[in-house]
Amino acid sequence: MTILEKINLEEKVFLMGETKDIINKLMDGDIFAFPSKFEGMPLALMDAMSVGLPAIGYKSCASVNELIIDNFNGFLCDDGIDDFADKLKLLMSDADLRRKLGGNARESMKAFAPGKIWDEWEALINNVIRIGSGK
Repeated sequence: MTILEKINLEEKVFLMGETKDIINKLMDGDIFAFPSKFEGMPLALMDAMSVGLPAIGYKSCASVNELIIDNFNGFLCDDGIDDFADKLKLLMSDADLRRKLGGNARESMKAFAPGKIWDEWEALINNVIRIGSGK
């Protein structure tokens, strides 16, 4: 008996294995639940938000709390499962809210678009070179 069968979730939770088609798999979703306690740069969260998924994460999780703007592009929750579950239920029950927050999530991630980020890196590197050369 699997753990999902033991807790009666085998008809609700499906472990789908790995994929190389991450963006399209994310686009099949409606919500991105991200219950990490610690993160560096949460690329999975950024990918999900960039395709328009509203996200749920913890207020106390660095980086997550900088990407998710509470009630704008997702929800930031208090530590523990109660607030997280409440916000998840809210999004699950309200398609209009999901669309609104998801649209805002997509717009929020434009700040991290490859063209913008590469231009910023190039400017930083050129500035370091200029300072290093004394010009």
